[in-house]
Amino acid sequence: MKKIILISIVCVFGFMGIQAEEAAPRQFTPSQGDFAIGFDVTPIFSFIGNMFNGTENNTFSPLAGRPLLSTPGSTTFPTATIMGRYMWRDNVALIANIGLGGSSVRNRAYVQDDHAFMFDPLSQDRLIDVMRVRNSAFSLMLGAERRVGENRIQGIFGGGLLFASARSHTAFEWSNLQNLRAFH
Repeated sequence: MKKIILISIVCVFGFMGIQAEEAAPRQFTPSQGDFAIGFDVTPIFSFIGNMFNGTENNTFSPLAGRPLLSTPGSTTFPTATIMGRYMWRDNVALIANIGLGGSSVRNRAYVQDDHAFMFDPLSQDRLIDVMRVRNSAFSLMLGAERRVGENRIQGIFGGGLLFASARSHTAFEWSNLQNLRAFH
């Protein structure tokens, strides 16, 4: 009895699905007025991937967005992108993309303490010099695309204008210089 009830329920829902398909044809392509928003999750994947393997240099090439520079290893490459698309006509879309990127690196190095060495040439005293490098980048892309074809597979071509800006700042903390100022 359970098998008969189960088969009848499957048949009823199956026929309902077929009737719904006949009533409204499925549309696979976007139409006028549709919009889409997306973002690139490469920084999240890189962080999670490096969390479990003990390294810091495993990276993905960008999955989406418009690159600021053509070198993926560059520090001015946008690490986070937000994309948008608005279908102006059934076959014409307006697209926008904002890319943001940044990094901050601190390098430390042991150096000889010049003040202690001046009074004792055999001194093994050490100080720490620090170098900080901060990079930031921004990109904005506006463009349009045209779609050719009416089926699931379409040809897409287009173009856009890209504005990009990058900034790098390097600062040094010389411990021997600070030690010299404290001495005077």
